[in-house]
Amino acid sequence: AGAAAKQTALLKSAQRGVDLIGVAAGGIEEAVECSMTALVFALSRLRSTTGIRPVLRMTTNPDPFHGLARWVDPWYLDDQGYPDMSKSGQIRYMLRKPRSDRFVSEATREAAQRAAGSSDEPFTFAYYPSMLESNIAYGATDPGFRGYKSKLAAQGDTKNEQLAKGNWRARDTGRGMLSRN
Repeated sequence: AGAAAKQTALLKSAQRGVDLIGVAAGGIEEAVECSMTALVFALSRLRSTTGIRPVLRMTTNPDPFHGLARWVDPWYLDDQGYPDMSKSGQIRYMLRKPRSDRFVSEATREAAQRAAGSSDEPFTFAYYPSMLESNIAYGATDPGFRGYKSKLAAQGDTKNEQLAKGNWRARDTGRGMLSRN
């Protein structure tokens, strides 16, 4: 949480700056701890005169209320809100609709431009879901992730669905009940 707070503070202070130098590569740990405004601003800083293709890599846990959920859902998810591993890494072309806070996500550059009603160059986005079992290094210290899984389960059904199972639609209904809609 401390790193996320520092990232958010850095992005906010950069937004107030006169002009930040462009960067060719960047990373954000736990992206849902940053506002969408800050994340889109970080994307705008990606530029290079060296021939290096700029890239921003982010890690995140599912949060159905964050703007990133609209980038992931529905294309990268199955009907229940879990990652569809067959779509992992497939590139989507994204553009913000003019006079809107909504982004369009399409399979081709041209389709994104048509859907957004814009001739701007879209940026690309790819989602690579990762489950607990993907973390080989941590698995070596906690075989089967028993300790970590019990800590996630102790947070309740909703957090367990999000953090242990990768469900982007899991949300608490306010009555202690889990909803995936």
